[in-house]
Amino acid sequence: MLGLLAFTKDLPRLLNDRRSRNWDHHPVRELQGQRLLVVGLGHIGREVARCARALEMYVIGVRRTPSDSDLFFVDEVRGSSELADIVPGVDAVVLALPGTPETDGLFDADLINALPTHAIVVNVGRGTTIDQDALIDALRRHQLSGAALDVCSTEPPAPDNPLWTWTTCCSARTPPPSRPRRTTGWSTCSWTPEPIPPRPSADQRRRHASLLLTASPQAIQIQVSSTVPSGRGLRRWKRGSVLPGSAPCRCAPCPCGGA
Repeated sequence: MLGLLAFTKDLPRLLNDRRSRNWDHHPVRELQGQRLLVVGLGHIGREVARCARALEMYVIGVRRTPSDSDLFFVDEVRGSSELADIVPGVDAVVLALPGTPETDGLFDADLINALPTHAIVVNVGRGTTIDQDALIDALRRHQLSGAALDVCSTEPPAPDNPLWTWTTCCSARTPPPSRPRRTTGWSTCSWTPEPIPPRPSADQRRRHASLLLTASPQAIQIQVSSTVPSGRGLRRWKRGSVLPGSAPCRCAPCPCGGA
């Protein structure tokens, strides 16, 4: 979603204006009402679809075997064989595909070239699922508005790869789950909850039992002595009984029925 917002709001131009101290106004698009194509409806794809629908985007989900149950996450679900018919009419594409022989190069040059010139491509799946050379060529020709890549076909990319320097492409490597989620230039904070104190034993509860009950309009104060039973013994007390060591209740009417 960060990549979609960055290129929809033309973040590269805003950063360039700040560097050049240029105070200018220019129109920007909104994500609301845009058509988003999510290729791959696994855990990541469904989460992307959920966030996109929260921003009032129209979400089209694509998976190998579409099911009506997917309509809980997307507005429309289609099969992967229909990609060529779908991509010309979408505003953004999010690839959330696993790396398998079936998905290798699935989003090829023909699909990339069929996208409209204002389209945004985001890949949060595997780098092998898209033709990276065709993507670079489309960005070079300004065929796309931008690309946000969490992965590349070869990691790390070569030092002379233009994806490092182009403002029409932003990339961010997600650290593996086994490592601390820390990236260069950003600091993280960790919070360790305090240990929960152990539950007092029954003997401790009997020794330290002290109850102060206040009712209105009359005040009822009952001091419970150390001989108060607990557990089943307390439940065996009859309604209206006065606890040992306590003052008799003088409120009327009293819910305890005391004397």
